[in-house]
Amino acid sequence: MSYTGPVMAQQEALYQAHKDLYDRYFKEAYGLYWRSEMQGWKQDKLATAWADANSWVAKALTSKRSPPAPKIKFFLTHIPLDSSGYTKGKYPRYYGVGPKLYMLEREDGGDVVHGLQEFRATDREAAKAIVRKTYPGARF
Repeated sequence: MSYTGPVMAQQEALYQAHKDLYDRYFKEAYGLYWRSEMQGWKQDKLATAWADANSWVAKALTSKRSPPAPKIKFFLTHIPLDSSGYTKGKYPRYYGVGPKLYMLEREDGGDVVHGLQEFRATDREAAKAIVRKTYPGARF
């Protein structure tokens, strides 16, 4: 059956609303700007991601308010460096000197946006603020 006129416009608007919500979910929950970035994911991770997305989008469509950002738990770790900018241990890694170095990991083992795996910030609160720019619903 082919839709024309106002029905077609209504269907197109509904499709676009769904697409926008899925895009928002994957950007905020996984840091993905295009769902095609999921190509390397294992089947169980992919199924979980889509199930969570479907649940979130369903709530968003039935709610009169804007849906909250997906809640994701992260581990934010300070990486101590010596005065030369190297990590401690048997195989030290060079990061250089500057503000404190932090490492970000997802509790569920998911991928973190490139550039946020290891980053610099003046203190822990500043580090959290940097993460929340990409992941508004982040918990630590």
